[in-house]
This record gives sequence, structure tokens and C-alpha cells, in this order.
Amino acid sequence: MAFVSRLVLGPDRKLRVLWRAVIFLVLANWGGLPVAQALGARTAEGALAGVVMAGAVAAGMWLLGGMQIRGFATTGSTLALAVLAWLGANVLVGVAEEFWFRSYLLQSLWRSIGFWPASIVIALLFAADHYFFKTGENVWDVITLVSLSLLMCYSVLRTGTLWFAVGFHISFDYMQLFVIGTPNGARLPLGRLLDATFNGPAWLTGGALGTEASFLMYPTIALLWLYIGWRFRPHPPAAAAAPGTPELRDRRESGPTRQR
Repeated sequence: MAFVSRLVLGPDRKLRVLWRAVIFLVLANWGGLPVAQALGARTAEGALAGVVMAGAVAAGMWLLGGMQIRGFATTGSTLALAVLAWLGANVLVGVAEEFWFRSYLLQSLWRSIGFWPASIVIALLFAADHYFFKTGENVWDVITLVSLSLLMCYSVLRTGTLWFAVGFHISFDYMQLFVIGTPNGARLPLGRLLDATFNGPAWLTGGALGTEASFLMYPTIALLWLYIGWRFRPHPPAAAAAPGTPELRDRRESGPTRQR
């Protein structure tokens, strides 16, 4: 028991993330995140959205002179290992954080206080978790985190499943940390793909926080809001939910109900 406690609650953050993700995957089938849908269309579409958003921000930084690419930072067999290691790490983080914040917690608060109040509470908790436990956080990144959290809650409302958010979270982190190699809390990721430097103004590059604190994030987030609203518009009298997730009672989106 002491060994299990050390793995899940101990000082090693990587072990905590690993085992929490494993536990969340085991519980997923009972909590509205059917594992059978992990490789489905919603996950793929969310992942594509994450790639496009992070890639668009990086392209904007490069075009405006805030990002300089000098080549590859990792090559050969080390690169092959880094590709898989970063993918595995981001899968665990994406599953763990989305399940922690936007699965059972979102559903419970949704039933208690309504969808948007619940989403706001979760967005503030999500931002606080990063602000108080991540080096170098500032108000601009908090705005991004709140916006992204609300957006992912909105994706649950529209799609009826958490997998779009999971796919987005995995690919966005993978792009910014491994592919782009952007700073994260004043630290450069080891084994990153690109050998890039970020010498522009902080509003453009995000400074020590990298991509997600760049002002270029805000228009891309707004565009993804519009896309989700257009792509997954519910049809009256109700939008059918995926197995194990709530249905929408009507277009007023008053709250979830369980499927019979």
C-alpha cells in the first residue's frame, strides 16, 4: 500500500501523471469516456484541431520574426525514441487532465448548477492548477488556459463526448513541446524536433511560457469556437449523446440527462 501511495501521491510528478492516467483509463468506461472510442472520429478531429492551432501560432511567430528555425535539434535513433516518448507522455497528460477536469466533475456540476456556470468553475480550477504549480505563469497564459478550458467544455456539450477534447489536448501539447520545441515554464523540452529560438517580443513568442501565452493564440481559439459551433450544431428535439455521456434535453442546453 505504501508503494502504491508513493506512486500516485509521491513527489515525482511524472510518476503521478503516469499512474493517474492509467487509473483514469481504467475508470473511463464507467465515467463517460468509452475507451472503445479512443481511436474514433471525434478523437481524430480534436487531434487535427490541436495540430492546426499550434501550427498556425508557430507559423505566425515565424512569419513575424519571433521564431527562428536553425534545423533539427534531434536526429537518428534518438529522434525515433523521442517521437514515441513525447507521444506517450502527451497521451497520458491529455487523458489525465481531461478526465480529471472535464469528465465526472463537469457532469456533476452541470447537473447541479447548469452547464455554463459549471464550465466557468472548471476553467478557473484548471487555470489555478497551472498558475500556482507551474513556473513563470502570467495573466496572459491564464487567459489562454481559461479560454481553452471553456472551449473544451463546449466541445463536450456539442459532441456529446470527451474524446474531441482529449485528442485536442494530446496533439496541441505534442506540437508545442516536441515539434516546435517552445519553452514551457522557462525550460526548453529535451529531445524536441526543431532547433528553434524565440527572440521576438513576449506578446508574440509567449516568453518563458511559449506558444500558449502568445497573443496569436486568441484568434485561433476564437476560430475553433466558431468551428465547433458550426460543425457540431445540435438538432432538435435533442442531440443524441455517445454511450455513457449525457444527452441534451433541448436547444436551450439546459443540462444533461443519462441515456436509458
